[in-house]
Amino acid sequence: MKNMITIFSAIFTIISFHTVEAQNKFEGIVKMKNTTEQELEITFTLKDNLALMETQTDHGKIHILFDETTGDMTTITEKDGERLAIKMNMNNNPYVSQMNNNEVQTKNISKKTAEVIVTKEKKTIHGFECVKVIGKDKNSEGEAWIAKELDLDMADLVPQAKKYMNQDKTMRAFTGVDGFIMEMKMKDLKTGKEYTIENEVIQQPIPESIFKALTENVEIFDMTDMRQIMLDAQKNPEKMQKMREMMMKMNE
Repeated sequence: MKNMITIFSAIFTIISFHTVEAQNKFEGIVKMKNTTEQELEITFTLKDNLALMETQTDHGKIHILFDETTGDMTTITEKDGERLAIKMNMNNNPYVSQMNNNEVQTKNISKKTAEVIVTKEKKTIHGFECVKVIGKDKNSEGEAWIAKELDLDMADLVPQAKKYMNQDKTMRAFTGVDGFIMEMKMKDLKTGKEYTIENEVIQQPIPESIFKALTENVEIFDMTDMRQIMLDAQKNPEKMQKMREMMMKMNE
């Protein structure tokens, strides 16, 4: 669970600096290397309304499947040949709704603005021509290289992140440039910490079988509503005990 939190923190930090309302028409793979909290290599596979995020951790391989249409977020953890699948629906989740209604959070995000300079500097990264953008606000400063020709946005990588952001800014509204971040360097002005992001984008057809295979022959535990989970535990204690045992093993 700690690994999942670290991964989400890293991705949400990246996305919150940019956009949450992109429509995904891109189909293919994005390979990301970043040093936000710790050095991570993450692979995103995108097709229509589906986005799959995968990374290797000390506790096994983690797959997180997002379905933007249904709102389902399914996390599959693999370790020693076993798989644990946990699903949460972000559209009908009472706790997510409570977070979205948090006035303090909404106020802080709505004020997340920056001074942005779109330079005339250009360079090619992984075959895509990019323009350099420099940004700074009271908390951070940095630069990014954006591929304007890509019909892709950082928010497409984790569609359910939109539920946490409650923001309607697009890349164009924020920077004046459409496109996708291929490289970025940022510095936290309060702590002095720096982090980098490098993306490799591969446009290719993705078969739906890649997404379906993740949950085939795997029991999925629905943890959308904790109140309902507590009721289910009373009715089926053996099932809940099995889930607890599997979660403990995955975190060993």
